[in-house]
Amino acid sequence: MAPSLDLNMLRRGSAAWNAWRRETPELKPNLERAQLEGTDLYGFDFSNTNLCHADLRRCDLRRVSFSSADLKSADLYGSDARGADFTSAKLHEAWLNRVDLRGANLERAACREAKLRFADLRGATLKGADLSYVSMLHARLIYADFTDSKLSAYLAGADLSYAVLRGVDLLHCDFRETTLVGTDFRQAKVRWDSFSETQLADPELMKQLEAIWNE
Repeated sequence: MAPSLDLNMLRRGSAAWNAWRRETPELKPNLERAQLEGTDLYGFDFSNTNLCHADLRRCDLRRVSFSSADLKSADLYGSDARGADFTSAKLHEAWLNRVDLRGANLERAACREAKLRFADLRGATLKGADLSYVSMLHARLIYADFTDSKLSAYLAGADLSYAVLRGVDLLHCDFRETTLVGTDFRQAKVRWDSFSETQLADPELMKQLEAIWNE
């Protein structure tokens, strides 16, 4: 459980919390299992913070720094995390369903078995992220950048228009009924049967995929 000292500091607001973090950079706050549903956490610095199993449902997480934070099994359902920084964060088995992650930075984040169903990741950066066994059912991934990521995901119904998947191993991804307009598959590894029930109407996309399958 989160220590009362850390929770009390959090309740003093972002200015006091962030000043405390700057004054004590060696500390790693412990907010494990903290019950924070519906809290306004705009701009908080949660870098290197233990948020395992924390309840962050329907929170305002805009511009929050979760850099190197531990969010294993945390529940962020329905939160607004636009522009949040999850660089190198641990998000194993986290619940990110219906989270607004537009413009968020998840570079090198460890998201193994995370749930991102109906999440909005338009313009998000996922470079080098571990997205093994992730569920992105009906996620909005328009212009998302997956460069150098490890991706084995359930993507059925997702919108990957203009997403960057260049050079990514996609052999264990399910693209059924996905939207693929302007998607960058160059040098990616992908199977033909991954696209069952998917309309491949983009001529440039077809050229990319045919080049891959004819190698």
